[in-house]
Amino acid sequence: MKIHIVQLLTVMIALSSATLAWASSAHDDASQGAYADGWDDGDNGGVGFGPWSLTFNGEASSLNSIYNSDPHFIDGVGVGPLGANQLSAPAFGLTTDNSVAASAQASREFREPIKVGQTFSVDIDGSSLEGASRIGNLFELVGVDGIARYTLRTSLGSAGDTWTINGNSTSIDAGDAFRVSVRLLGPDNYSGSVSSLTQPIGNFSLNSPLIGTPGSAITSLRLSTFGTGSSSDGARELFFDNLELT
Repeated sequence: MKIHIVQLLTVMIALSSATLAWASSAHDDASQGAYADGWDDGDNGGVGFGPWSLTFNGEASSLNSIYNSDPHFIDGVGVGPLGANQLSAPAFGLTTDNSVAASAQASREFREPIKVGQTFSVDIDGSSLEGASRIGNLFELVGVDGIARYTLRTSLGSAGDTWTINGNSTSIDAGDAFRVSVRLLGPDNYSGSVSSLTQPIGNFSLNSPLIGTPGSAITSLRLSTFGTGSSSDGARELFFDNLELT
């Protein structure tokens, strides 16, 4: 009888530990029920995140008509599927008009700051860059003080129109689709990688200090597109999906 009790307690402890480990992670994707009617400010799919905060600066009436004047959308839910989306539908999408000051942004907080040893990853399909200067895409992991600690970005005419990590070129084309991973090695250091989802040799890895305020815990994420314009097939849109903290 005592052996059975010990075995039962061992199983209960193991299950409890697994539950706690799962509770400390976060994940979300565009197929979640929270986005069945589209993507709106305050929506909160998946687990481990706070609600989405969606902002737009520009002329919604100047967007391609397929987006119904909505710069934040789910490809495959009321829009598309769009042929240039290399992540496949459903996926989160951002679009904007092509004025220099135009921007669309999506941000949300983690329920808990990213801990040392945890890895955040997300799939991204960037915009093709055409037209005026100062257009591009931006993905950021943000400190508790609101200042970015990690930036992955494109900007027309910069670094050969490739994605850069904290200023370092990845050689991943602006319009390519890829998976980015960021593993926190310490309060101010990370190990990161960007792996193409379309090219067999498209991969970039970097171990480097975080930018921003030293010691500032990473508490949120931001994705933005600015001035890229609005297309009928998704070529100029920013797509992302499969957010995961492990």
